[in-house]
Order: sequence, then C-alpha cells, then structure tokens
Amino acid sequence: MLLGLSALALHAIGLVAAVQRSPLNDYQRSKATELVHLYEGNVKEEIREDVHICAKKCSELLDCRSFDYNLRSRSCRLLPWTQASAQVTMQKNINYDVYQKKDYVRDCIVGDGGTANRTRKGIPCRHWSETSNELQIPATDSLQENYCRNPDRDSHGPWCYTKDPNTPFDYCAIKPCALPHLPISIFPDNIAFDSCGKRLERVVKKGRMVGGVPGNSPWTVSLRNRQGEHFCGGSLVKEDWVISTRQCFSSCDADLSGYRAMVGTLFTNPGPRTGHEGVLKVAHFYVMSNDDCNTYSKSRKLVLDNEICTRPMPVELGACEGDYGGPLACLTHDCWVLEGVIIPTRGCGKRNVPAVFTRVSIYVDWINKVMKMM
Repeated sequence: MLLGLSALALHAIGLVAAVQRSPLNDYQRSKATELVHLYEGNVKEEIREDVHICAKKCSELLDCRSFDYNLRSRSCRLLPWTQASAQVTMQKNINYDVYQKKDYVRDCIVGDGGTANRTRKGIPCRHWSETSNELQIPATDSLQENYCRNPDRDSHGPWCYTKDPNTPFDYCAIKPCALPHLPISIFPDNIAFDSCGKRLERVVKKGRMVGGVPGNSPWTVSLRNRQGEHFCGGSLVKEDWVISTRQCFSSCDADLSGYRAMVGTLFTNPGPRTGHEGVLKVAHFYVMSNDDCNTYSKSRKLVLDNEICTRPMPVELGACEGDYGGPLACLTHDCWVLEGVIIPTRGCGKRNVPAVFTRVSIYVDWINKVMKMM
C-alpha cells in the first residue's frame, strides 16, 4: 500500500537522553495552586530544575509525596505531604503548579492502590509500620501510612491489615480508575509489522531541503476518509494501533466506520526529481529543552509540559496541513522511537521558529491501558 498526499515524517536527532517513561505520569497536576502546611519546617529548599527532573527527584525519595513548581523561577520545592495530609490546604497561587503522587490523592486504584484506608466491610486499616512483624512479603516504598495496597499482587486486588482483632486482614473495595476513551485509534487492514522502529536506510544525494527530502518511514500512517482521501497523518504504535492528533477528528465519538489507515514506504532510492507533494518526505530536526524553547517568546509559553520542542531552522522546513498526527521519531539505540506527534500550528514550517509537538512519553501509561482494554 502506498502512502502519499504530502505526508511528512519528521526525524529528530541530537537527543541526549534515552527515551523513557516520563516520571510525571505518576503525578496529579493542579494548576495555579500551592500546597500550604500550617508548619513548614520540613519543606526542602527550592531546586532550579525542569519539571520533569523535579518529578524524578521526588519519585526517588521516600519522604517526598508532592512538589510545588514555581513557574516564574522554574524551580520546585519537594514536599512530604499532599492535600490529604493533616493541616494541609490547597490555595490558589498563579505562580505555582502543584504535582502530587497519584497513589496518595486518588481513591481509585493507581499503581499499588490509592488513598482508601478502609476495607470493603468498612473496617479501618492498620498502619503498615505496625505490621512489620506480620508482613511475610518484601516491603515496598508504597507501604506507607494505612492505605490499601497490593504488595504481593493478590488477584483480589488491594488489601490491608485491619484494626479488628477478629479480622486480621481484608480486601478493600477500590474500583480501577476510569480510563478515557481513545477516539483516534483505528485498525489497519492486514499490516505486516515485522520489525519495530526499523527501516531500510539509504543516502539521498540530491533533493530539496525546503519541505523535506524524499524518504521512507514505515511507521508513518495515512488516514483516509470514506472517499479514500488522505486527511491526516498518524503513527503506528503497535500492529493494530494508530495514534494521531485529536484535531483531525470532529469529536470524541466520531464514527470511524469506513475510514482506513494505510502504511508503506515510498521511494527508498529516489532520483533527483522525486520532490512532488505526493511523495513521502522526511526532515531532520534537533530536540531542545522546553526552557530553551520558551525563550523564543516574550509574551507567553511556546511549549507546555506535555509538549516537546525542536530547534528553529533557517529555512522553511516542517509540517503542514495533512501532516497533522504524523510522527516525530528519534533514533535511540539503533531503533526509531516515537517521541512526538505533529499538532496543528499557524503556518507551515516557518523559518527561525521552534516547532512544537505533543510529547508521547507523557501518555505512555494511558496508551498502554487503552490498548489492554480491547
């Protein structure tokens, strides 16, 4: 099957760190909010780091359950409490966003549990520290306070030791957190998917730089409507799963019957005249940090925490209408990994302007959960 109609595959180079799951997936964000404790003696000093680094540092500490992120100074305070802790309140503060570990602020199953501390019969749970002699399983970082947990991966779900002497332990009636509906995944027909993130490499000796050069990107998808017309791009994330951008669809409940996803490679060894708009093209960009990206705008943020940014180019090079939903892939350990998704912007491939994409690593857990539902 052929892929055409101005689909542009974007490749990022120069990414220093290996692609990995974002630690922000473990946190619940509250915008323009600050956690305030009556006694702030245990608050650590502010750390001038990107929000992703702050999340990583907090995740590595047993006594860190949340952090405030100062949007002005771009620094964070690691905190030992959450909104559920005693003598702690949430206050509006436009200078801060607060990130709290989901395990401590949600009453549905997130990770090993949530904030529920009573069993299905309503019996209060005992503090895990009181049961160290009774615990016949390896201790984990999540066994704190008296929250229901599932450290031994019991098939019945989270449980706890109880305060009732007649009921040594019991299970907790915690429902799994609701999963959002995925409106952008459709099933391609009979796609051969033999090697994830691999492609036939070749060198382009001639070709136009503006608009990319003819190339191949076997994970790039052409989404076709009922008339067989290309209307958006997509990225193959598994054999039968395509991820795109929500702006390509009319609503979350769009009827996708009759729509098709087409994949394939084009012109693995192109001649000097294969620059037509119907040819699959690739372009190379350099990823830069969000902080550096935002310095290109004085009035507002160019890129948000759930987005990724590439360096501006001195020529008109980049995505345009019809490319939305396509991939920004990074070569990591000899394998191309989906790092970003092309989103609509004003203009097409503007020179000297950073390009912004949806950061896929933020949604890895969500993508995996949705795929497991089917």
